[in-house]
Amino acid sequence: MTDAETCSAIGDVMSIRFNADVAVSEGRMDTQEQGGWYRLATIVLSRVPTRGEGPVSDSVSALQSAVPPVALAAYGRGVIGSDDLDQQWSAVMQSCTEAGSEIATVAFTGG
Repeated sequence: MTDAETCSAIGDVMSIRFNADVAVSEGRMDTQEQGGWYRLATIVLSRVPTRGEGPVSDSVSALQSAVPPVALAAYGRGVIGSDDLDQQWSAVMQSCTEAGSEIATVAFTGG
């Protein structure tokens, strides 16, 4: 496992969040569906592998601890993004940048 692979997997989680947020803001998705996407994002985040040492692994592990996975069949929203978590998301992005592995997201919703 490399830091680049970890950061790529984090990009997948961020892509889920980003696209769900855009769809809600544009009125193409309601918040109940967004909650389902957020639950999926918590599961994907919990499965992001790390090499177990170093700044990238440490920051991702801290984020995984702060954002527990929520079963898809659960009711409610997974807490994947909030003001309280911004510092941890920033730490992950910074550690990936410093490791030479910037996080990429993919926009796939919209027109």
